[in-house]
Amino acid sequence: MSGTPGYYLSISNLKFSPLDLEAPPGATVTVLNFDSPMMHSVTSEATAGSFTHSTTGISFDTGPISGASASFTLPMTAPAGTVINYFCTVHLGTMNTPNGTITINPNAPPSQPPQTFPPGYGY
Repeated sequence: MSGTPGYYLSISNLKFSPLDLEAPPGATVTVLNFDSPMMHSVTSEATAGSFTHSTTGISFDTGPISGASASFTLPMTAPAGTVINYFCTVHLGTMNTPNGTITINPNAPPSQPPQTFPPGYGY
């Protein structure tokens, strides 16, 4: 099974994967919720472990993902080397991996989406 190359974060068994996604400025990041119908979000975090939404610098929030996927776009002006922490607003510190990061890397290659999709995902 294959999909479109891109930048993907997945959530499965209350874990984010990868824990550090590298993506270039302007990339669209697709979040795949393999725990659906359990809701999750991917939300920029003020500081690692604070579990508060960052609204300064690079900010994003998928909102609760009630379906299988959601996406957001990183700003074209995001400086190389910037590390953005993220968390789930629904589960906060109770996730098996409570925090992840996105590192801005202009040379980050896209990847294929994970090969295993949840039932009913549509692929």
